[in-house]
Amino acid sequence: MDNASLHDAIEHEICNLADKLHRDLFPEEFVAASSDITDVVQGHQSNVSEDDGDEIARRRDALGVSALSDGKPIDDSAKKRCRIWAAENIYEARSLRLPPAERCLVCGETHEAVGSRRMISTSPLSITTRFLEPDETVGVESQVFPGGRLVINVKSTGDSDLNTKHLKRAKRVLKNGYYPWFCMACVGYVCKCGQPLASYPATDGIDADGSHWHTPVLAGRKTCPTCGIVP
Repeated sequence: MDNASLHDAIEHEICNLADKLHRDLFPEEFVAASSDITDVVQGHQSNVSEDDGDEIARRRDALGVSALSDGKPIDDSAKKRCRIWAAENIYEARSLRLPPAERCLVCGETHEAVGSRRMISTSPLSITTRFLEPDETVGVESQVFPGGRLVINVKSTGDSDLNTKHLKRAKRVLKNGYYPWFCMACVGYVCKCGQPLASYPATDGIDADGSHWHTPVLAGRKTCPTCGIVP
């Protein structure tokens, strides 16, 4: 599947799920024109008591959407909220399967050229994706993707310029349907002999099939396959 097709497929999934969530969670917004408060359940209308109306108001407030006015929505806050939930659900399910980019985000070398695992989170440099909360503003170190929902961050502990420089590359990579990564050499996970480390505690990475992996901090010390334990 090419990048355009991937985005079309994801957008179709998000729209379908958002519509289902909207109808399931806020059926009161799909009532026929009526002077009475009505409820829609599986396509059927039924009168709703005043107590039910109070319950609808409590539910909408708990879910963070605007109250009804005369039984009708005053804005599209429920629709927007469902769009966020749908995008989060779809991307959370798919994010572990976005294929890795062809080249390291930092040095631009291919995975074959550097011969090490693809890293996405280490102490010196990390790449993370998350979803915006409703009404949350986006900082200068974040970028929304797509449709104002998914945010990618690049953080560097050593060189603050990397935050801006490589964030631009990371955004392009993600928008093209790939997950950015960096090689072990670019974050110092190589031995003095030049070999990529065999053990790398407290890191996260991505494999060729798009699955993510994590090495816990208790995995032991950094080791080189040739030299042994690295100081």
